[in-house]
Amino acid sequence: MKNIWNILKRFSWLIVLIPIYLYFYNLYVYGQNIPHWDDYAIRTIVDKIHNSSSFFEKLRLVFAQHNEHRIAFTRIMALITVQIGGQINFLWMQWLGSFALIGMLYLFFKVLKANQLSGNYLIPIGFFLFQLSHYENTYWAMASVQNFWVVLFVLLSFWQIANGKIPYLWFTLAAFTSANGVLFVPMVGLLAFVFSGNYKNLIKFSILSSFVLLVYFVFYQKPPDSQPIDLSNLLLNFKATFVNFGSIADLNFTQNIDKRVLTTLITGLIIGFAFIVIWLQMYFEPKKWRFSNNKNLIFFGSILLFVLATCAVTTLSRIQYGFYVFLVSRYKIYSIIIICSLYLLLIIKYRYFGKTFVFLAFTFLSVYTYCISYFYSIGEIKNYHKAEIASFYNGWHKGEISLPKASTSLFNYKNTFLDIAPAMDLTPKTYILGKVLMDSVAINIQNKDFHIDESSPSNGVYLEVSSENKSYIFATNQERLNNKKQFFFKNGRYYGKGFTVTIPLEEIETGNYFINILEKKSNSFERILTNYYIEIEGIKKKPILQNW
Repeated sequence: MKNIWNILKRFSWLIVLIPIYLYFYNLYVYGQNIPHWDDYAIRTIVDKIHNSSSFFEKLRLVFAQHNEHRIAFTRIMALITVQIGGQINFLWMQWLGSFALIGMLYLFFKVLKANQLSGNYLIPIGFFLFQLSHYENTYWAMASVQNFWVVLFVLLSFWQIANGKIPYLWFTLAAFTSANGVLFVPMVGLLAFVFSGNYKNLIKFSILSSFVLLVYFVFYQKPPDSQPIDLSNLLLNFKATFVNFGSIADLNFTQNIDKRVLTTLITGLIIGFAFIVIWLQMYFEPKKWRFSNNKNLIFFGSILLFVLATCAVTTLSRIQYGFYVFLVSRYKIYSIIIICSLYLLLIIKYRYFGKTFVFLAFTFLSVYTYCISYFYSIGEIKNYHKAEIASFYNGWHKGEISLPKASTSLFNYKNTFLDIAPAMDLTPKTYILGKVLMDSVAINIQNKDFHIDESSPSNGVYLEVSSENKSYIFATNQERLNNKKQFFFKNGRYYGKGFTVTIPLEEIETGNYFINILEKKSNSFERILTNYYIEIEGIKKKPILQNW
């Protein structure tokens, strides 16, 4: 064990760089300058800000509501990309959002140094923080900035509070990045100042919090699509909270949802119980040690309360959608932050004995979870990458070469499919599509035989739903290989034969269509005719309720 420790110590910074490199390498490969969901709202607001001649109108738009949030920081990041490149760049925003993870790593490094501990102990934190299981935040511009940076701003706020300072800047930034920043930093921060007996700062922070809350809630409107909070089943809410809390253990996204819920629930309860036990042990240490650890008690206790509060409120507002909602990658950062905090608590607690064992145990745990989540996450990233290209194509009429760039618009993007359309091979080839099931809301297709090269990120199998006047493209989910060794050790093979796809009827206009296979290779398409004809009665989309 001593030899292992010496090797890790000697190459610690190089080892920490491995997950960071892989994270940003995959962002470089799979990131796209394509808006996703709420990114369209960012584009609309930023266009209005840019074209407004009134400074006060620009300021109002920056701080205007977005659902229950005031995402001023996200809009400022979008405006920065405009200033640099002349138009909004959603890929740059993904990079800017992901840089917050580096900030979190650096803050944990400062915590180690403040406790006279070596930066070598960062290795597990690096593998926890830079997991590819963040993919939904990573590759979604708005989510990347909002969900990563609010966590960093909150952690910086708590670190300043733990050091007896008022987080004027960090709290204000957190408040106008995401709603949990404005709600929970004041609540937790005030408790922290009471706990430390720093009543002078308690008064100052109360004044700051009152001012920020006043600015935040002036002219506040209830989001039009908000759901009522359901308190009828507290046990269910408790269960969902700890499913969210333990989502670090949700490694295999292809498993049955019940198994995923059980795994994450048990993990969340274990992490929470262990965290509280260690924190209480430090609190009840002899007085001279307890006060020397007061900074750690406040900092890590604040993190625990913040994460629990965030998970609980998320549960209360979304429990009606089912447990799957709490296992989406957008929320995994909170579970990762709590496991990193538990690790640091243990290292600090056992700094004089046992810290090497804690380090090696968490290093093994972090590398193991990293590798498993990498295997499953890369499939989600590939599918996400292709689905974004296909869905963006479907928003425009067949045959356009690129989006029409209005003189007042700050966004233009050339769609990959349309760019290479002239290279499409129209030679008739027939192929059996596979099993097709149609219900009242979607067409579900399952194929067991089709296989394709995957050397390029957007290569793969797509389906074309085409009539004389309309054409829609949908990315398929290709079947993963069961043997992980084939992915890690045999030229990176990931997919086997077959694919599945769900085509929502609300995405297609009523009409008669043929369904064909599009095989995208590195520089061309091949259309494979299936002769599958279907009459589709489209579903009218429900209007999206918005307050922006």
